[in-house]
Amino acid sequence: MAKHFHFTDLLEAQERSKGLEAILASSRLRNLPQEERTLLQGMMRRMPVRDGQVLFEEGERDGQLVLVLQGRVDAVKAESAPVWVDMGAYGRIDMDDPLECPQQLLHSYATGECLGEQGFCHDEPHAFTAVCVGDGEVLVLQASDLKPVLQQDPQAGCRLMRSLREMVA
Repeated sequence: MAKHFHFTDLLEAQERSKGLEAILASSRLRNLPQEERTLLQGMMRRMPVRDGQVLFEEGERDGQLVLVLQGRVDAVKAESAPVWVDMGAYGRIDMDDPLECPQQLLHSYATGECLGEQGFCHDEPHAFTAVCVGDGEVLVLQASDLKPVLQQDPQAGCRLMRSLREMVA
């Protein structure tokens, strides 16, 4: 059965688009020229997130830039190496079940803030683990998403990459 288009659907889509434009304009991305923000907006993927969801782990290399649309994301770092359960003669050794390590809160990212810039622009491993606090929504851009732009319009792609690198410098 075909879904019928309703005027309210258009209004909701326009409101979401306005909200996204406002967030992009108020975030660290506001320093990008409008043309580049529009280009980024088309490439970024909206992703609903849940409380406790890990966006990326410390030490991972995934080349993603994350913009918080709604909610909060905490940057945490383990204070020490994991402790492993070893029961020895009294039981089995379970190397797949590390005990909880204490974590240090480095920063809380709120609506409009970006994280993951160093990994995105410089292919560096993440210096912290990103954990969602409460349900929310983020925009994610993968570095690999820029390849088609660089191939189709090398000048626009290079301007965008240069602007992103200047933003995180």
